[in-house]
Amino acid sequence: MCGIFGYLGDQPLSINLALKVLQALEIDKLPVDKSPVGGHGAGVVAIHNNEIYYYKVGGNGSPAKNLEGIVLSECPIKEAKIIIGHVRRASSQFRHTVKHKECTQPYIANCTDKFKVISVHNGFLRNYEEIKAKFKLNHTYESEKIELIDSEVYPHLLEELISEGVEESNLAQEIFSRIEGNNTAALLLLKDEKPKLIVIHKGATRGLYIWRNKRGDIIFSSRSHVINNILGEVINSGKYDLEVKIEPKKPGEVALQFEIS
Repeated sequence: MCGIFGYLGDQPLSINLALKVLQALEIDKLPVDKSPVGGHGAGVVAIHNNEIYYYKVGGNGSPAKNLEGIVLSECPIKEAKIIIGHVRRASSQFRHTVKHKECTQPYIANCTDKFKVISVHNGFLRNYEEIKAKFKLNHTYESEKIELIDSEVYPHLLEELISEGVEESNLAQEIFSRIEGNNTAALLLLKDEKPKLIVIHKGATRGLYIWRNKRGDIIFSSRSHVINNILGEVINSGKYDLEVKIEPKKPGEVALQFEIS
């Protein structure tokens, strides 16, 4: 199981701070955990002024530290209003794919050319092959050149639901109803002027915490103490409240949608 992080705010967040969150998530291990949260890959998407900056690495050791070196040397911006990050801990059936960055998240789907979906996922989508088999659109999967990873089915499922004509207000619940297994997923829909964030939690995972303030700014992560330690000042100054709390390895159900200003 993996670790996820996201910031979507009116005020830009330092990308370096976000990378520090990923490094802390990568090595985090609670007594309920059999392994650290990450260590098998890391990735980040930053969006600012409608430009998307996308970086990820595979491998063992500290991919999040390797990611930091790449982003700080190559990314032309230092902060962004939207940052989505992921640290990978591959399930046993995908352990052989660890070295390949194509099997690391976030994933970006743009198969209709009408909108984009950016996704991060923690857990195992048990019925991913059955879901994919029912798709009607022509999809391209980044991981498929190595081996299709269950996590990459998520953004394409959202594409399918929109294509099917599912009402946007029902997208989160529809995804929740179709997935099986222990899963946390966050999907950012870049379709209209205002992005939409969908967050799903089903079963027991590494955990899910969502903070929000009166402006509608959002921070989410698999671990609350990591956020409090690194982004405590942001939480306090932005007057965020903890709205969702699902502790690691504790069951919980969430199907939420947010419109980002």
